[in-house]
Amino acid sequence: VCGAPSVGKTTAALKMAQEIYHSAKASVLFLSPDLSVPCMAYLFPNSKDSELYSVGVALDKTDIYKEDVMSQIVNVKTMRNFGFLGFKLGENKYSYPKPTEDKVMSFYRMMNDCAEYIVVDCTGDSDDLISSVAKRDCDVAVQIFSADLKCMAYYASCVNEFLQIEGKKLK
Repeated sequence: VCGAPSVGKTTAALKMAQEIYHSAKASVLFLSPDLSVPCMAYLFPNSKDSELYSVGVALDKTDIYKEDVMSQIVNVKTMRNFGFLGFKLGENKYSYPKPTEDKVMSFYRMMNDCAEYIVVDCTGDSDDLISSVAKRDCDVAVQIFSADLKCMAYYASCVNEFLQIEGKKLK
């Protein structure tokens, strides 16, 4: 799920992930690689910091294994095969080294071993390799837009990126 900032990408991605989980009766991972607004704190506002994990820890490993990904998934007790991956409150682009494309690809392979569906709440940051790889290699891309000047300006500045995504199944 991609689009301009503040158009409701996270909400839409989360609703889609929940719908896939309930209708397909499948295992789902929800990934939010946004460091400007780390999702774990607001998705789990009543959780202790020790109960939340960071996707940055898995990406910081020299080699990424399935166990590294699984250990960073935050689960909901009422949704057995639904997990969340994201950054914790207080983390920023300096908290972890920037991952290489090989490492991000390895991370996605390990997530594929953990779940049948992965829903990625992509960031608008062009330097975010996690989102860039997701948009490039996804099976289905969903672009969210709103009819306001900010969104149109964002789309105009990213038109080449969106044209590349349009080769995917676009919703």
